[in-house]
Amino acid sequence: ELPHNLIFPFIQANIAFFLMGLQMEVAKWIAFCVTFVVLNNLGNSLGISLSCIFETLEVALQGAPLIILPLLLFSGFFINSNGIPVFLDWIKYISPMKYSYEAFMNIEYEGLVLTCLDSELVSRPNCPAMPGNSNTTKPCYCPTEKGEQVLESMGMKTSGLSIWENILILLLLWVGLIFVAYFLLERRSSRRERQRSKLLTT
Repeated sequence: ELPHNLIFPFIQANIAFFLMGLQMEVAKWIAFCVTFVVLNNLGNSLGISLSCIFETLEVALQGAPLIILPLLLFSGFFINSNGIPVFLDWIKYISPMKYSYEAFMNIEYEGLVLTCLDSELVSRPNCPAMPGNSNTTKPCYCPTEKGEQVLESMGMKTSGLSIWENILILLLLWVGLIFVAYFLLERRSSRRERQRSKLLTT
């Protein structure tokens, strides 16, 4: 399955990268594709691990969301990383969504120069005065001019992880979940073998 799980996600990554009009740099394209492919395979290994935990399909369909939703909720995608309560903060460190989200955000926003619309400009003392009112300055300052400011506002600069460090953690989670799935499957199969041998001996 590995060629299938590498080739097709790579094709999907290229389609997404160029359709979204991301920064056209070779290094960013490589990092985006690697993150996309690793995340795709990590999702597969997470699904296999969850299917090995539960006994039946019905239980798996009900139990899997109880595991996946907290990982998604506290990944930083829905809630700013700085706004997560302290007693729930540990969840994000075991969430694959956190590391993939941070990797994608850093890939796009690092080195990105932003421009503001006229409605987004704010006033500063050094801005020119409004016509006909010398006491009021005209909005002339763009509060967000660099992509790094966006990352900092979302709490992604406090973690201190680079793009490739996030990708490395995703790789470790991928491999770890494969071993977890193997261990759970081996345990279940050995249990069934013991039950079968008991039935044959009785």
